Amino acid sequence: MTKERIYLDYNATSPLSKKSLEFLDSGDFYFANPASQHRSGKSVSKKINLVKDELIAYFNLDLSYDVLFHSGATEGMNTFFNLEKGDSFIYSNVDHSLVESIAKILDARGVEVLKLKVNSKGMLNIEDVISQIKQRNSKGSCLMNYTWMNNETGVIWNLEDAERIKRQCQIYIHVDAVQTPGKIFDYKNLNPGLDSYTYSGHKFGAFKGIGFSFFKRENPPKALIHGGGQQGQVRSGTLNTYGVFSLLGALRDQEAETFTKIGIEKERIEKLVNENSNLFRVENLSNNTICLIHKTKRADVLFIHFDMAGLDVSMGSACSSGSTEESHVLLAMGYEGMSQNSIRLSLGELSLKPKLFERLTSVIGKL
Repeated sequence: MTKERIYLDYNATSPLSKKSLEFLDSGDFYFANPASQHRSGKSVSKKINLVKDELIAYFNLDLSYDVLFHSGATEGMNTFFNLEKGDSFIYSNVDHSLVESIAKILDARGVEVLKLKVNSKGMLNIEDVISQIKQRNSKGSCLMNYTWMNNETGVIWNLEDAERIKRQCQIYIHVDAVQTPGKIFDYKNLNPGLDSYTYSGHKFGAFKGIGFSFFKRENPPKALIHGGGQQGQVRSGTLNTYGVFSLLGALRDQEAETFTKIGIEKERIEKLVNENSNLFRVENLSNNTICLIHKTKRADVLFIHFDMAGLDVSMGSACSSGSTEESHVLLAMGYEGMSQNSIRLSLGELSLKPKLFERLTSVIGKL
């Protein structure tokens, strides 16, 4: 008989939250086009504006920010990073591969690209960052991507450091906040000194195909998608209303009690990993992420053991092709020779099954 699967891949995608499922069951889908001028369309448009206001309040921001709805982080970041020749783009060597892909396109476009290096703990040296940014050559707009929590390692950067960089260098800072809801302790406490934040709904239990970004009203991004001029000309196209209405419920399902239980389970698993001399892990302050690295065995070999035990884990990032290529994140942190040897466990509510620790004890003991 096939083992009951236990899901440990929340950083790749999350199951639908309770409130998202309740929304589907309700059948209250508000199908009218919010751009239509009839009463039904205006009713949906009003509800969407209410969602915007509630999102801003939920994340403790004020109305100096607006909300941009899009299909997810890929589209959102392509929108904010839509720079031109003579501008500057700054990112780090542990940012998501999406950012690296955009950086190559910008470089070919004539944008000055600066890639920052991290230390063995996955952290930036803020003094060095400030110095490098001040030495850039381009005199146009300068945008930095700042990854709040790394999807692969769980390493968290401090938003106060980002504000310090902005203050001293006078640049635009976009925060990749995709992995934060329900996975770090202060995910709702955004820094109002920063320019924009981007999220993907499916990372915290909302529908797939919906994401949103906060941005300063006084400095909206340039449109990437043109057409009907929806969302104040910033992003044309008919809104994914069902997706928009799934966001708030999914966020509110990030319960403090469950959050605490996940953190306790993470600590138990970390102790288990520490007992195996063939394994070590990347230290991080996330509530849910364990990046374990084997000293000699490749990830695809390790993966088989977890999969046969009914444990859904990922090899490295697992956000693109699912391949076992070298992890650019681990290479950047100095793990040459072991950058293909990592397995990521990322926990959520459905991970908390009675058999979890028993199965992990059996698998980790054999590695």
